[in-house]
Amino acid sequence: ERAGEAKPSLRAMQRASISADATPELVAAAAAAVTAAGVGVDQQERVLVDLPASLVAPLQLRRGRFQVTTRQVAFIVSGTDQTDPCSQTSGEPSASSSSSSSTAVTENRAAGASTDQGGEDGDGEGDETGAQDMYWPLGALQEVHSRRYLLRRSALELFLVNRAAYFFDFGSQDSRRLVYRALLAARPPHLLDMSSESNRLDRVLRKSGLTERWVRREISNFEYLMALNTLAGRSFNDITQYPVFPWVIADYDSEELDLINPSTYRDLSKPIGALSAPRLEKFLERYEAFDDPLIPKFLYGSHYSSAGTVLYFLLRLEPFTSLAIQLQGGKFDIADRMFCDVAATWNGVNDDMSDVKELTPEFFYCPEMFENINGVDFGRKQTGERLDKVKLPPWASDAYDFVSKQRAALESEHVSAHLHEWIDLIFGYKQQGEAAVEAHNVFYYLTYEAQVDIDAIDDPSLRRATQDQIAYFGQTPSQLLRAPHPKRAPREESIGPITANPTAAHIYTLPLNSAQVFTASTLSVTSEGIVALGTGLEVAHHRWLPNTPDGRGHPFTFSCARRESSIGSSFTSALRRMTTGAEASSTLDSLSQALALQDPALMMPAGDVSSGNSEGGSSIGVKHSGSVDSRVSSAVIGDGKYFVLGGHADGSLKVFASEHGWHCVQSMTIHSAPVTAIATDVADSVLVAGSADSTLTVWLCGARGSAAAAAPKAGSHGAGASGS
Repeated sequence: ERAGEAKPSLRAMQRASISADATPELVAAAAAAVTAAGVGVDQQERVLVDLPASLVAPLQLRRGRFQVTTRQVAFIVSGTDQTDPCSQTSGEPSASSSSSSSTAVTENRAAGASTDQGGEDGDGEGDETGAQDMYWPLGALQEVHSRRYLLRRSALELFLVNRAAYFFDFGSQDSRRLVYRALLAARPPHLLDMSSESNRLDRVLRKSGLTERWVRREISNFEYLMALNTLAGRSFNDITQYPVFPWVIADYDSEELDLINPSTYRDLSKPIGALSAPRLEKFLERYEAFDDPLIPKFLYGSHYSSAGTVLYFLLRLEPFTSLAIQLQGGKFDIADRMFCDVAATWNGVNDDMSDVKELTPEFFYCPEMFENINGVDFGRKQTGERLDKVKLPPWASDAYDFVSKQRAALESEHVSAHLHEWIDLIFGYKQQGEAAVEAHNVFYYLTYEAQVDIDAIDDPSLRRATQDQIAYFGQTPSQLLRAPHPKRAPREESIGPITANPTAAHIYTLPLNSAQVFTASTLSVTSEGIVALGTGLEVAHHRWLPNTPDGRGHPFTFSCARRESSIGSSFTSALRRMTTGAEASSTLDSLSQALALQDPALMMPAGDVSSGNSEGGSSIGVKHSGSVDSRVSSAVIGDGKYFVLGGHADGSLKVFASEHGWHCVQSMTIHSAPVTAIATDVADSVLVAGSADSTLTVWLCGARGSAAAAAPKAGSHGAGASGS
């Protein structure tokens, strides 16, 4: 928190929270109240929603409370850590639990608990198992997707700007709706467009434009399949509904892989269970003979994607190695039944009546899944051979070559021309109904959404058995398409890269008058325009002028730069504060020359220290040569309101604020040599500085969720890590 800022009172925090025991009739009114509350930049932090939730990870649940405030999102861990995916949050907390947990964020923050912005547990307080509370500033949120958990629409998955993702189950659709509305009301600055929580997924897909981009070949087959999996509720966080990819290669015996020959590929118009005609006949015989008054007819009793399938393929990678032991009751399965041979597995999914599994995405990017990189003892086969690496087909020289050829096959012209047929089976109109029957694509009814209401089952034993069936035996993705998927455009008809269409690119000249000309070292795009930092530490702000075409093909223009105070004008006093005595001025000169000797990239002629600039102030002690290649180690944060500069002889980072006339508002010294590189994340919440002393420091910028204090906090840097 900023120094001197008052904390919200506990009583006020409790009044602002939304109780999770609201009835469905009160949901709309409560959500409207949250939306109407609004979020002010400088107001005190308020809890918008406070609900019991479970953090879902592969085969485990962590119980706690989920909170959305006007500055951050938090997950407060309770005293239990569940490892059974069938254990659920009740969605009906007691009044005392709601009241007590609504103060958790304030209490932890007052105790100095740290945020979790990078995908690991934070350093805040936790439970007796060592699980940590987790906090994310609103600026870290990028996407929010509705999710199912055990076929109930009760979960959300949060995607952060640093590519981390967290899956939360709230126990009921009403509770999920409250959280969804609270996130909308909080207005995270980097959150992409959120479709309505109740929107049909086919409309969400159509609105996203992903299909059109894939048809035009703007995105790859791999990218498109990952996007469809995400929209359909598949998640790396939930092993019971893991992303699913197709088998694309059918030849695992040849010495050479011919990606031109169509016979090399699997028939993508058929589900995996229908690839073998003799086996399909057996499935159809069983289908016709099946007659049960309660269970609808089905072709396949197993599923193409389940927790067992994921653990089978990813057995050699953690945490899946440990999870496989857990699923098998504390030991590995029999070695002959584990994943050991790609060709044998392919033969199994073509011949075995109980094996119709498709692949996981790792087949196309993760060669380590085929190597026993952790040296695990998986036991011995009946032949006495120790189970170690996966046996690869003859056409693959090693795991890396195998994955590379798998990816090449996925992106091949043959697969591109037929992938839409497989999409129709898994995500599209052939997934359910009469079209699924005609396509021989019918699975056991409990794998489909809306086929059973878990909450309506009163018998505890039956309820648990149904949950076990859903959790461990597979779930069909949410249906994304209700009409045939369009075919991908041929390569010769697709739009080429921008280099092949030079007329589509425009060069913009940022206007300057004669008194403002300088060599730019850094250009940073903000919401209002472009901020330029010169090699002499000059600053100019070019305002973006939308809807102002210039008549020469440019749809918008930029204003003439508004010359602002040079950062250099405040550096003399900033550096002199680090020296004492009457010789401060000469000391400043020696610092500049010493830096020139230490870092050839910043070398300058002896005595080349500017005594002033056009604005009448002194320039920075670190003076560049002024050539075009000169670069200032700097970063712009806070939407152009702050500059962070390195390159100082004392190894410090300095923060300059525009509201103070580009004067230094903070100086932080950790490194023993000048900082030569600075980078930030998309949300400007994390800053990394690299120094000539071979160390890195990681800084958290501003208070958690605060839009007002964007500058790095001197007390929240990471320890310097030795580097080469």
